[in-house]
Amino acid sequence: MSLKVKIISRGVSFSSVEQSSFGLSLYCLKKFEIKAKGYITLKTGICVGFDEGYYGQVVADCPPSALITAVGGIIKPNNRSEVEVVLFNLGRKTFTARKGERIAQLIVKQFSNCERKKVRSLYYNLRAL
Repeated sequence: MSLKVKIISRGVSFSSVEQSSFGLSLYCLKKFEIKAKGYITLKTGICVGFDEGYYGQVVADCPPSALITAVGGIIKPNNRSEVEVVLFNLGRKTFTARKGERIAQLIVKQFSNCERKKVRSLYYNLRAL
């Protein structure tokens, strides 16, 4: 499996696109603030391409004490647009990050397509209820 990475913004070098132990580290391109209970959408300056049967999931990579989470972070295999990160501040204080700080991880996951069948009912057993 290989992850294809295209750099589309100045200031991002391939050496700064760091492979972590379980994915790809994503960095902020500029300083930003997220007010308490607020959110921000950040560009990463890269596009990615996945091999057949793989997709990406973006997860927050900020200090746990910051109470920052990433939301809606699925990158479909056919997506060719810039990777963006949506971060929510669940804390009571404004969160600030400097340019170049790691903000998220792109985790590559494998999937399989399933055959869909239309049925009249589903079998339920007592354990499932």
